[in-house]
Amino acid sequence: MKKYLFFIFSVFALSINGFSQDCDNLINTSIDHITGKLDAACTDNITLSDSAGYQLTIASAMRNNQLLITFTITGSSSWCFDKYGIIYFIFKDKSQSSYHNLNEFNCDGLSELKINANTSLANQASNDQELKALTGRTIRTIRLKTMHSLVHFDMSQKDSDLFDKQLTCLWQFQTGTGR
Repeated sequence: MKKYLFFIFSVFALSINGFSQDCDNLINTSIDHITGKLDAACTDNITLSDSAGYQLTIASAMRNNQLLITFTITGSSSWCFDKYGIIYFIFKDKSQSSYHNLNEFNCDGLSELKINANTSLANQASNDQELKALTGRTIRTIRLKTMHSLVHFDMSQKDSDLFDKQLTCLWQFQTGTGR
């Protein structure tokens, strides 16, 4: 009986340790020298291309209790984002989630999406729902819409899985769940 319990405990410990190592390989942590808070950023950005020659780079981080996803479009011409331009995530099951750009109007190709990681009980349920709308499903396309333009980037299964894991690890880092 002791051997079986030891074996079960060992398998359980390895699975927890393996999960932690996965997240540790996906995010770097640093202390913000102004606020003194611990921040985290993904070690790798995700880069997608479209048929018109534009590239979309996705960088995810946890800053000041907010999950921050930055989208940067580069290409042959400048890309302007309106304040409140729309970011669509279209999933494999054809459902979608949409979010508004929270960055100011710019022609630098920068757009931001923020999800609060406020750990107060009053806000946690809605924040968790926002995160769940983006994770746990395969993203097929990210579409960015402004007043004058629309561009979409198809996402591979590998990139979708990486994005999902990055967001999950950053959220767990901030909320202390699963680590």
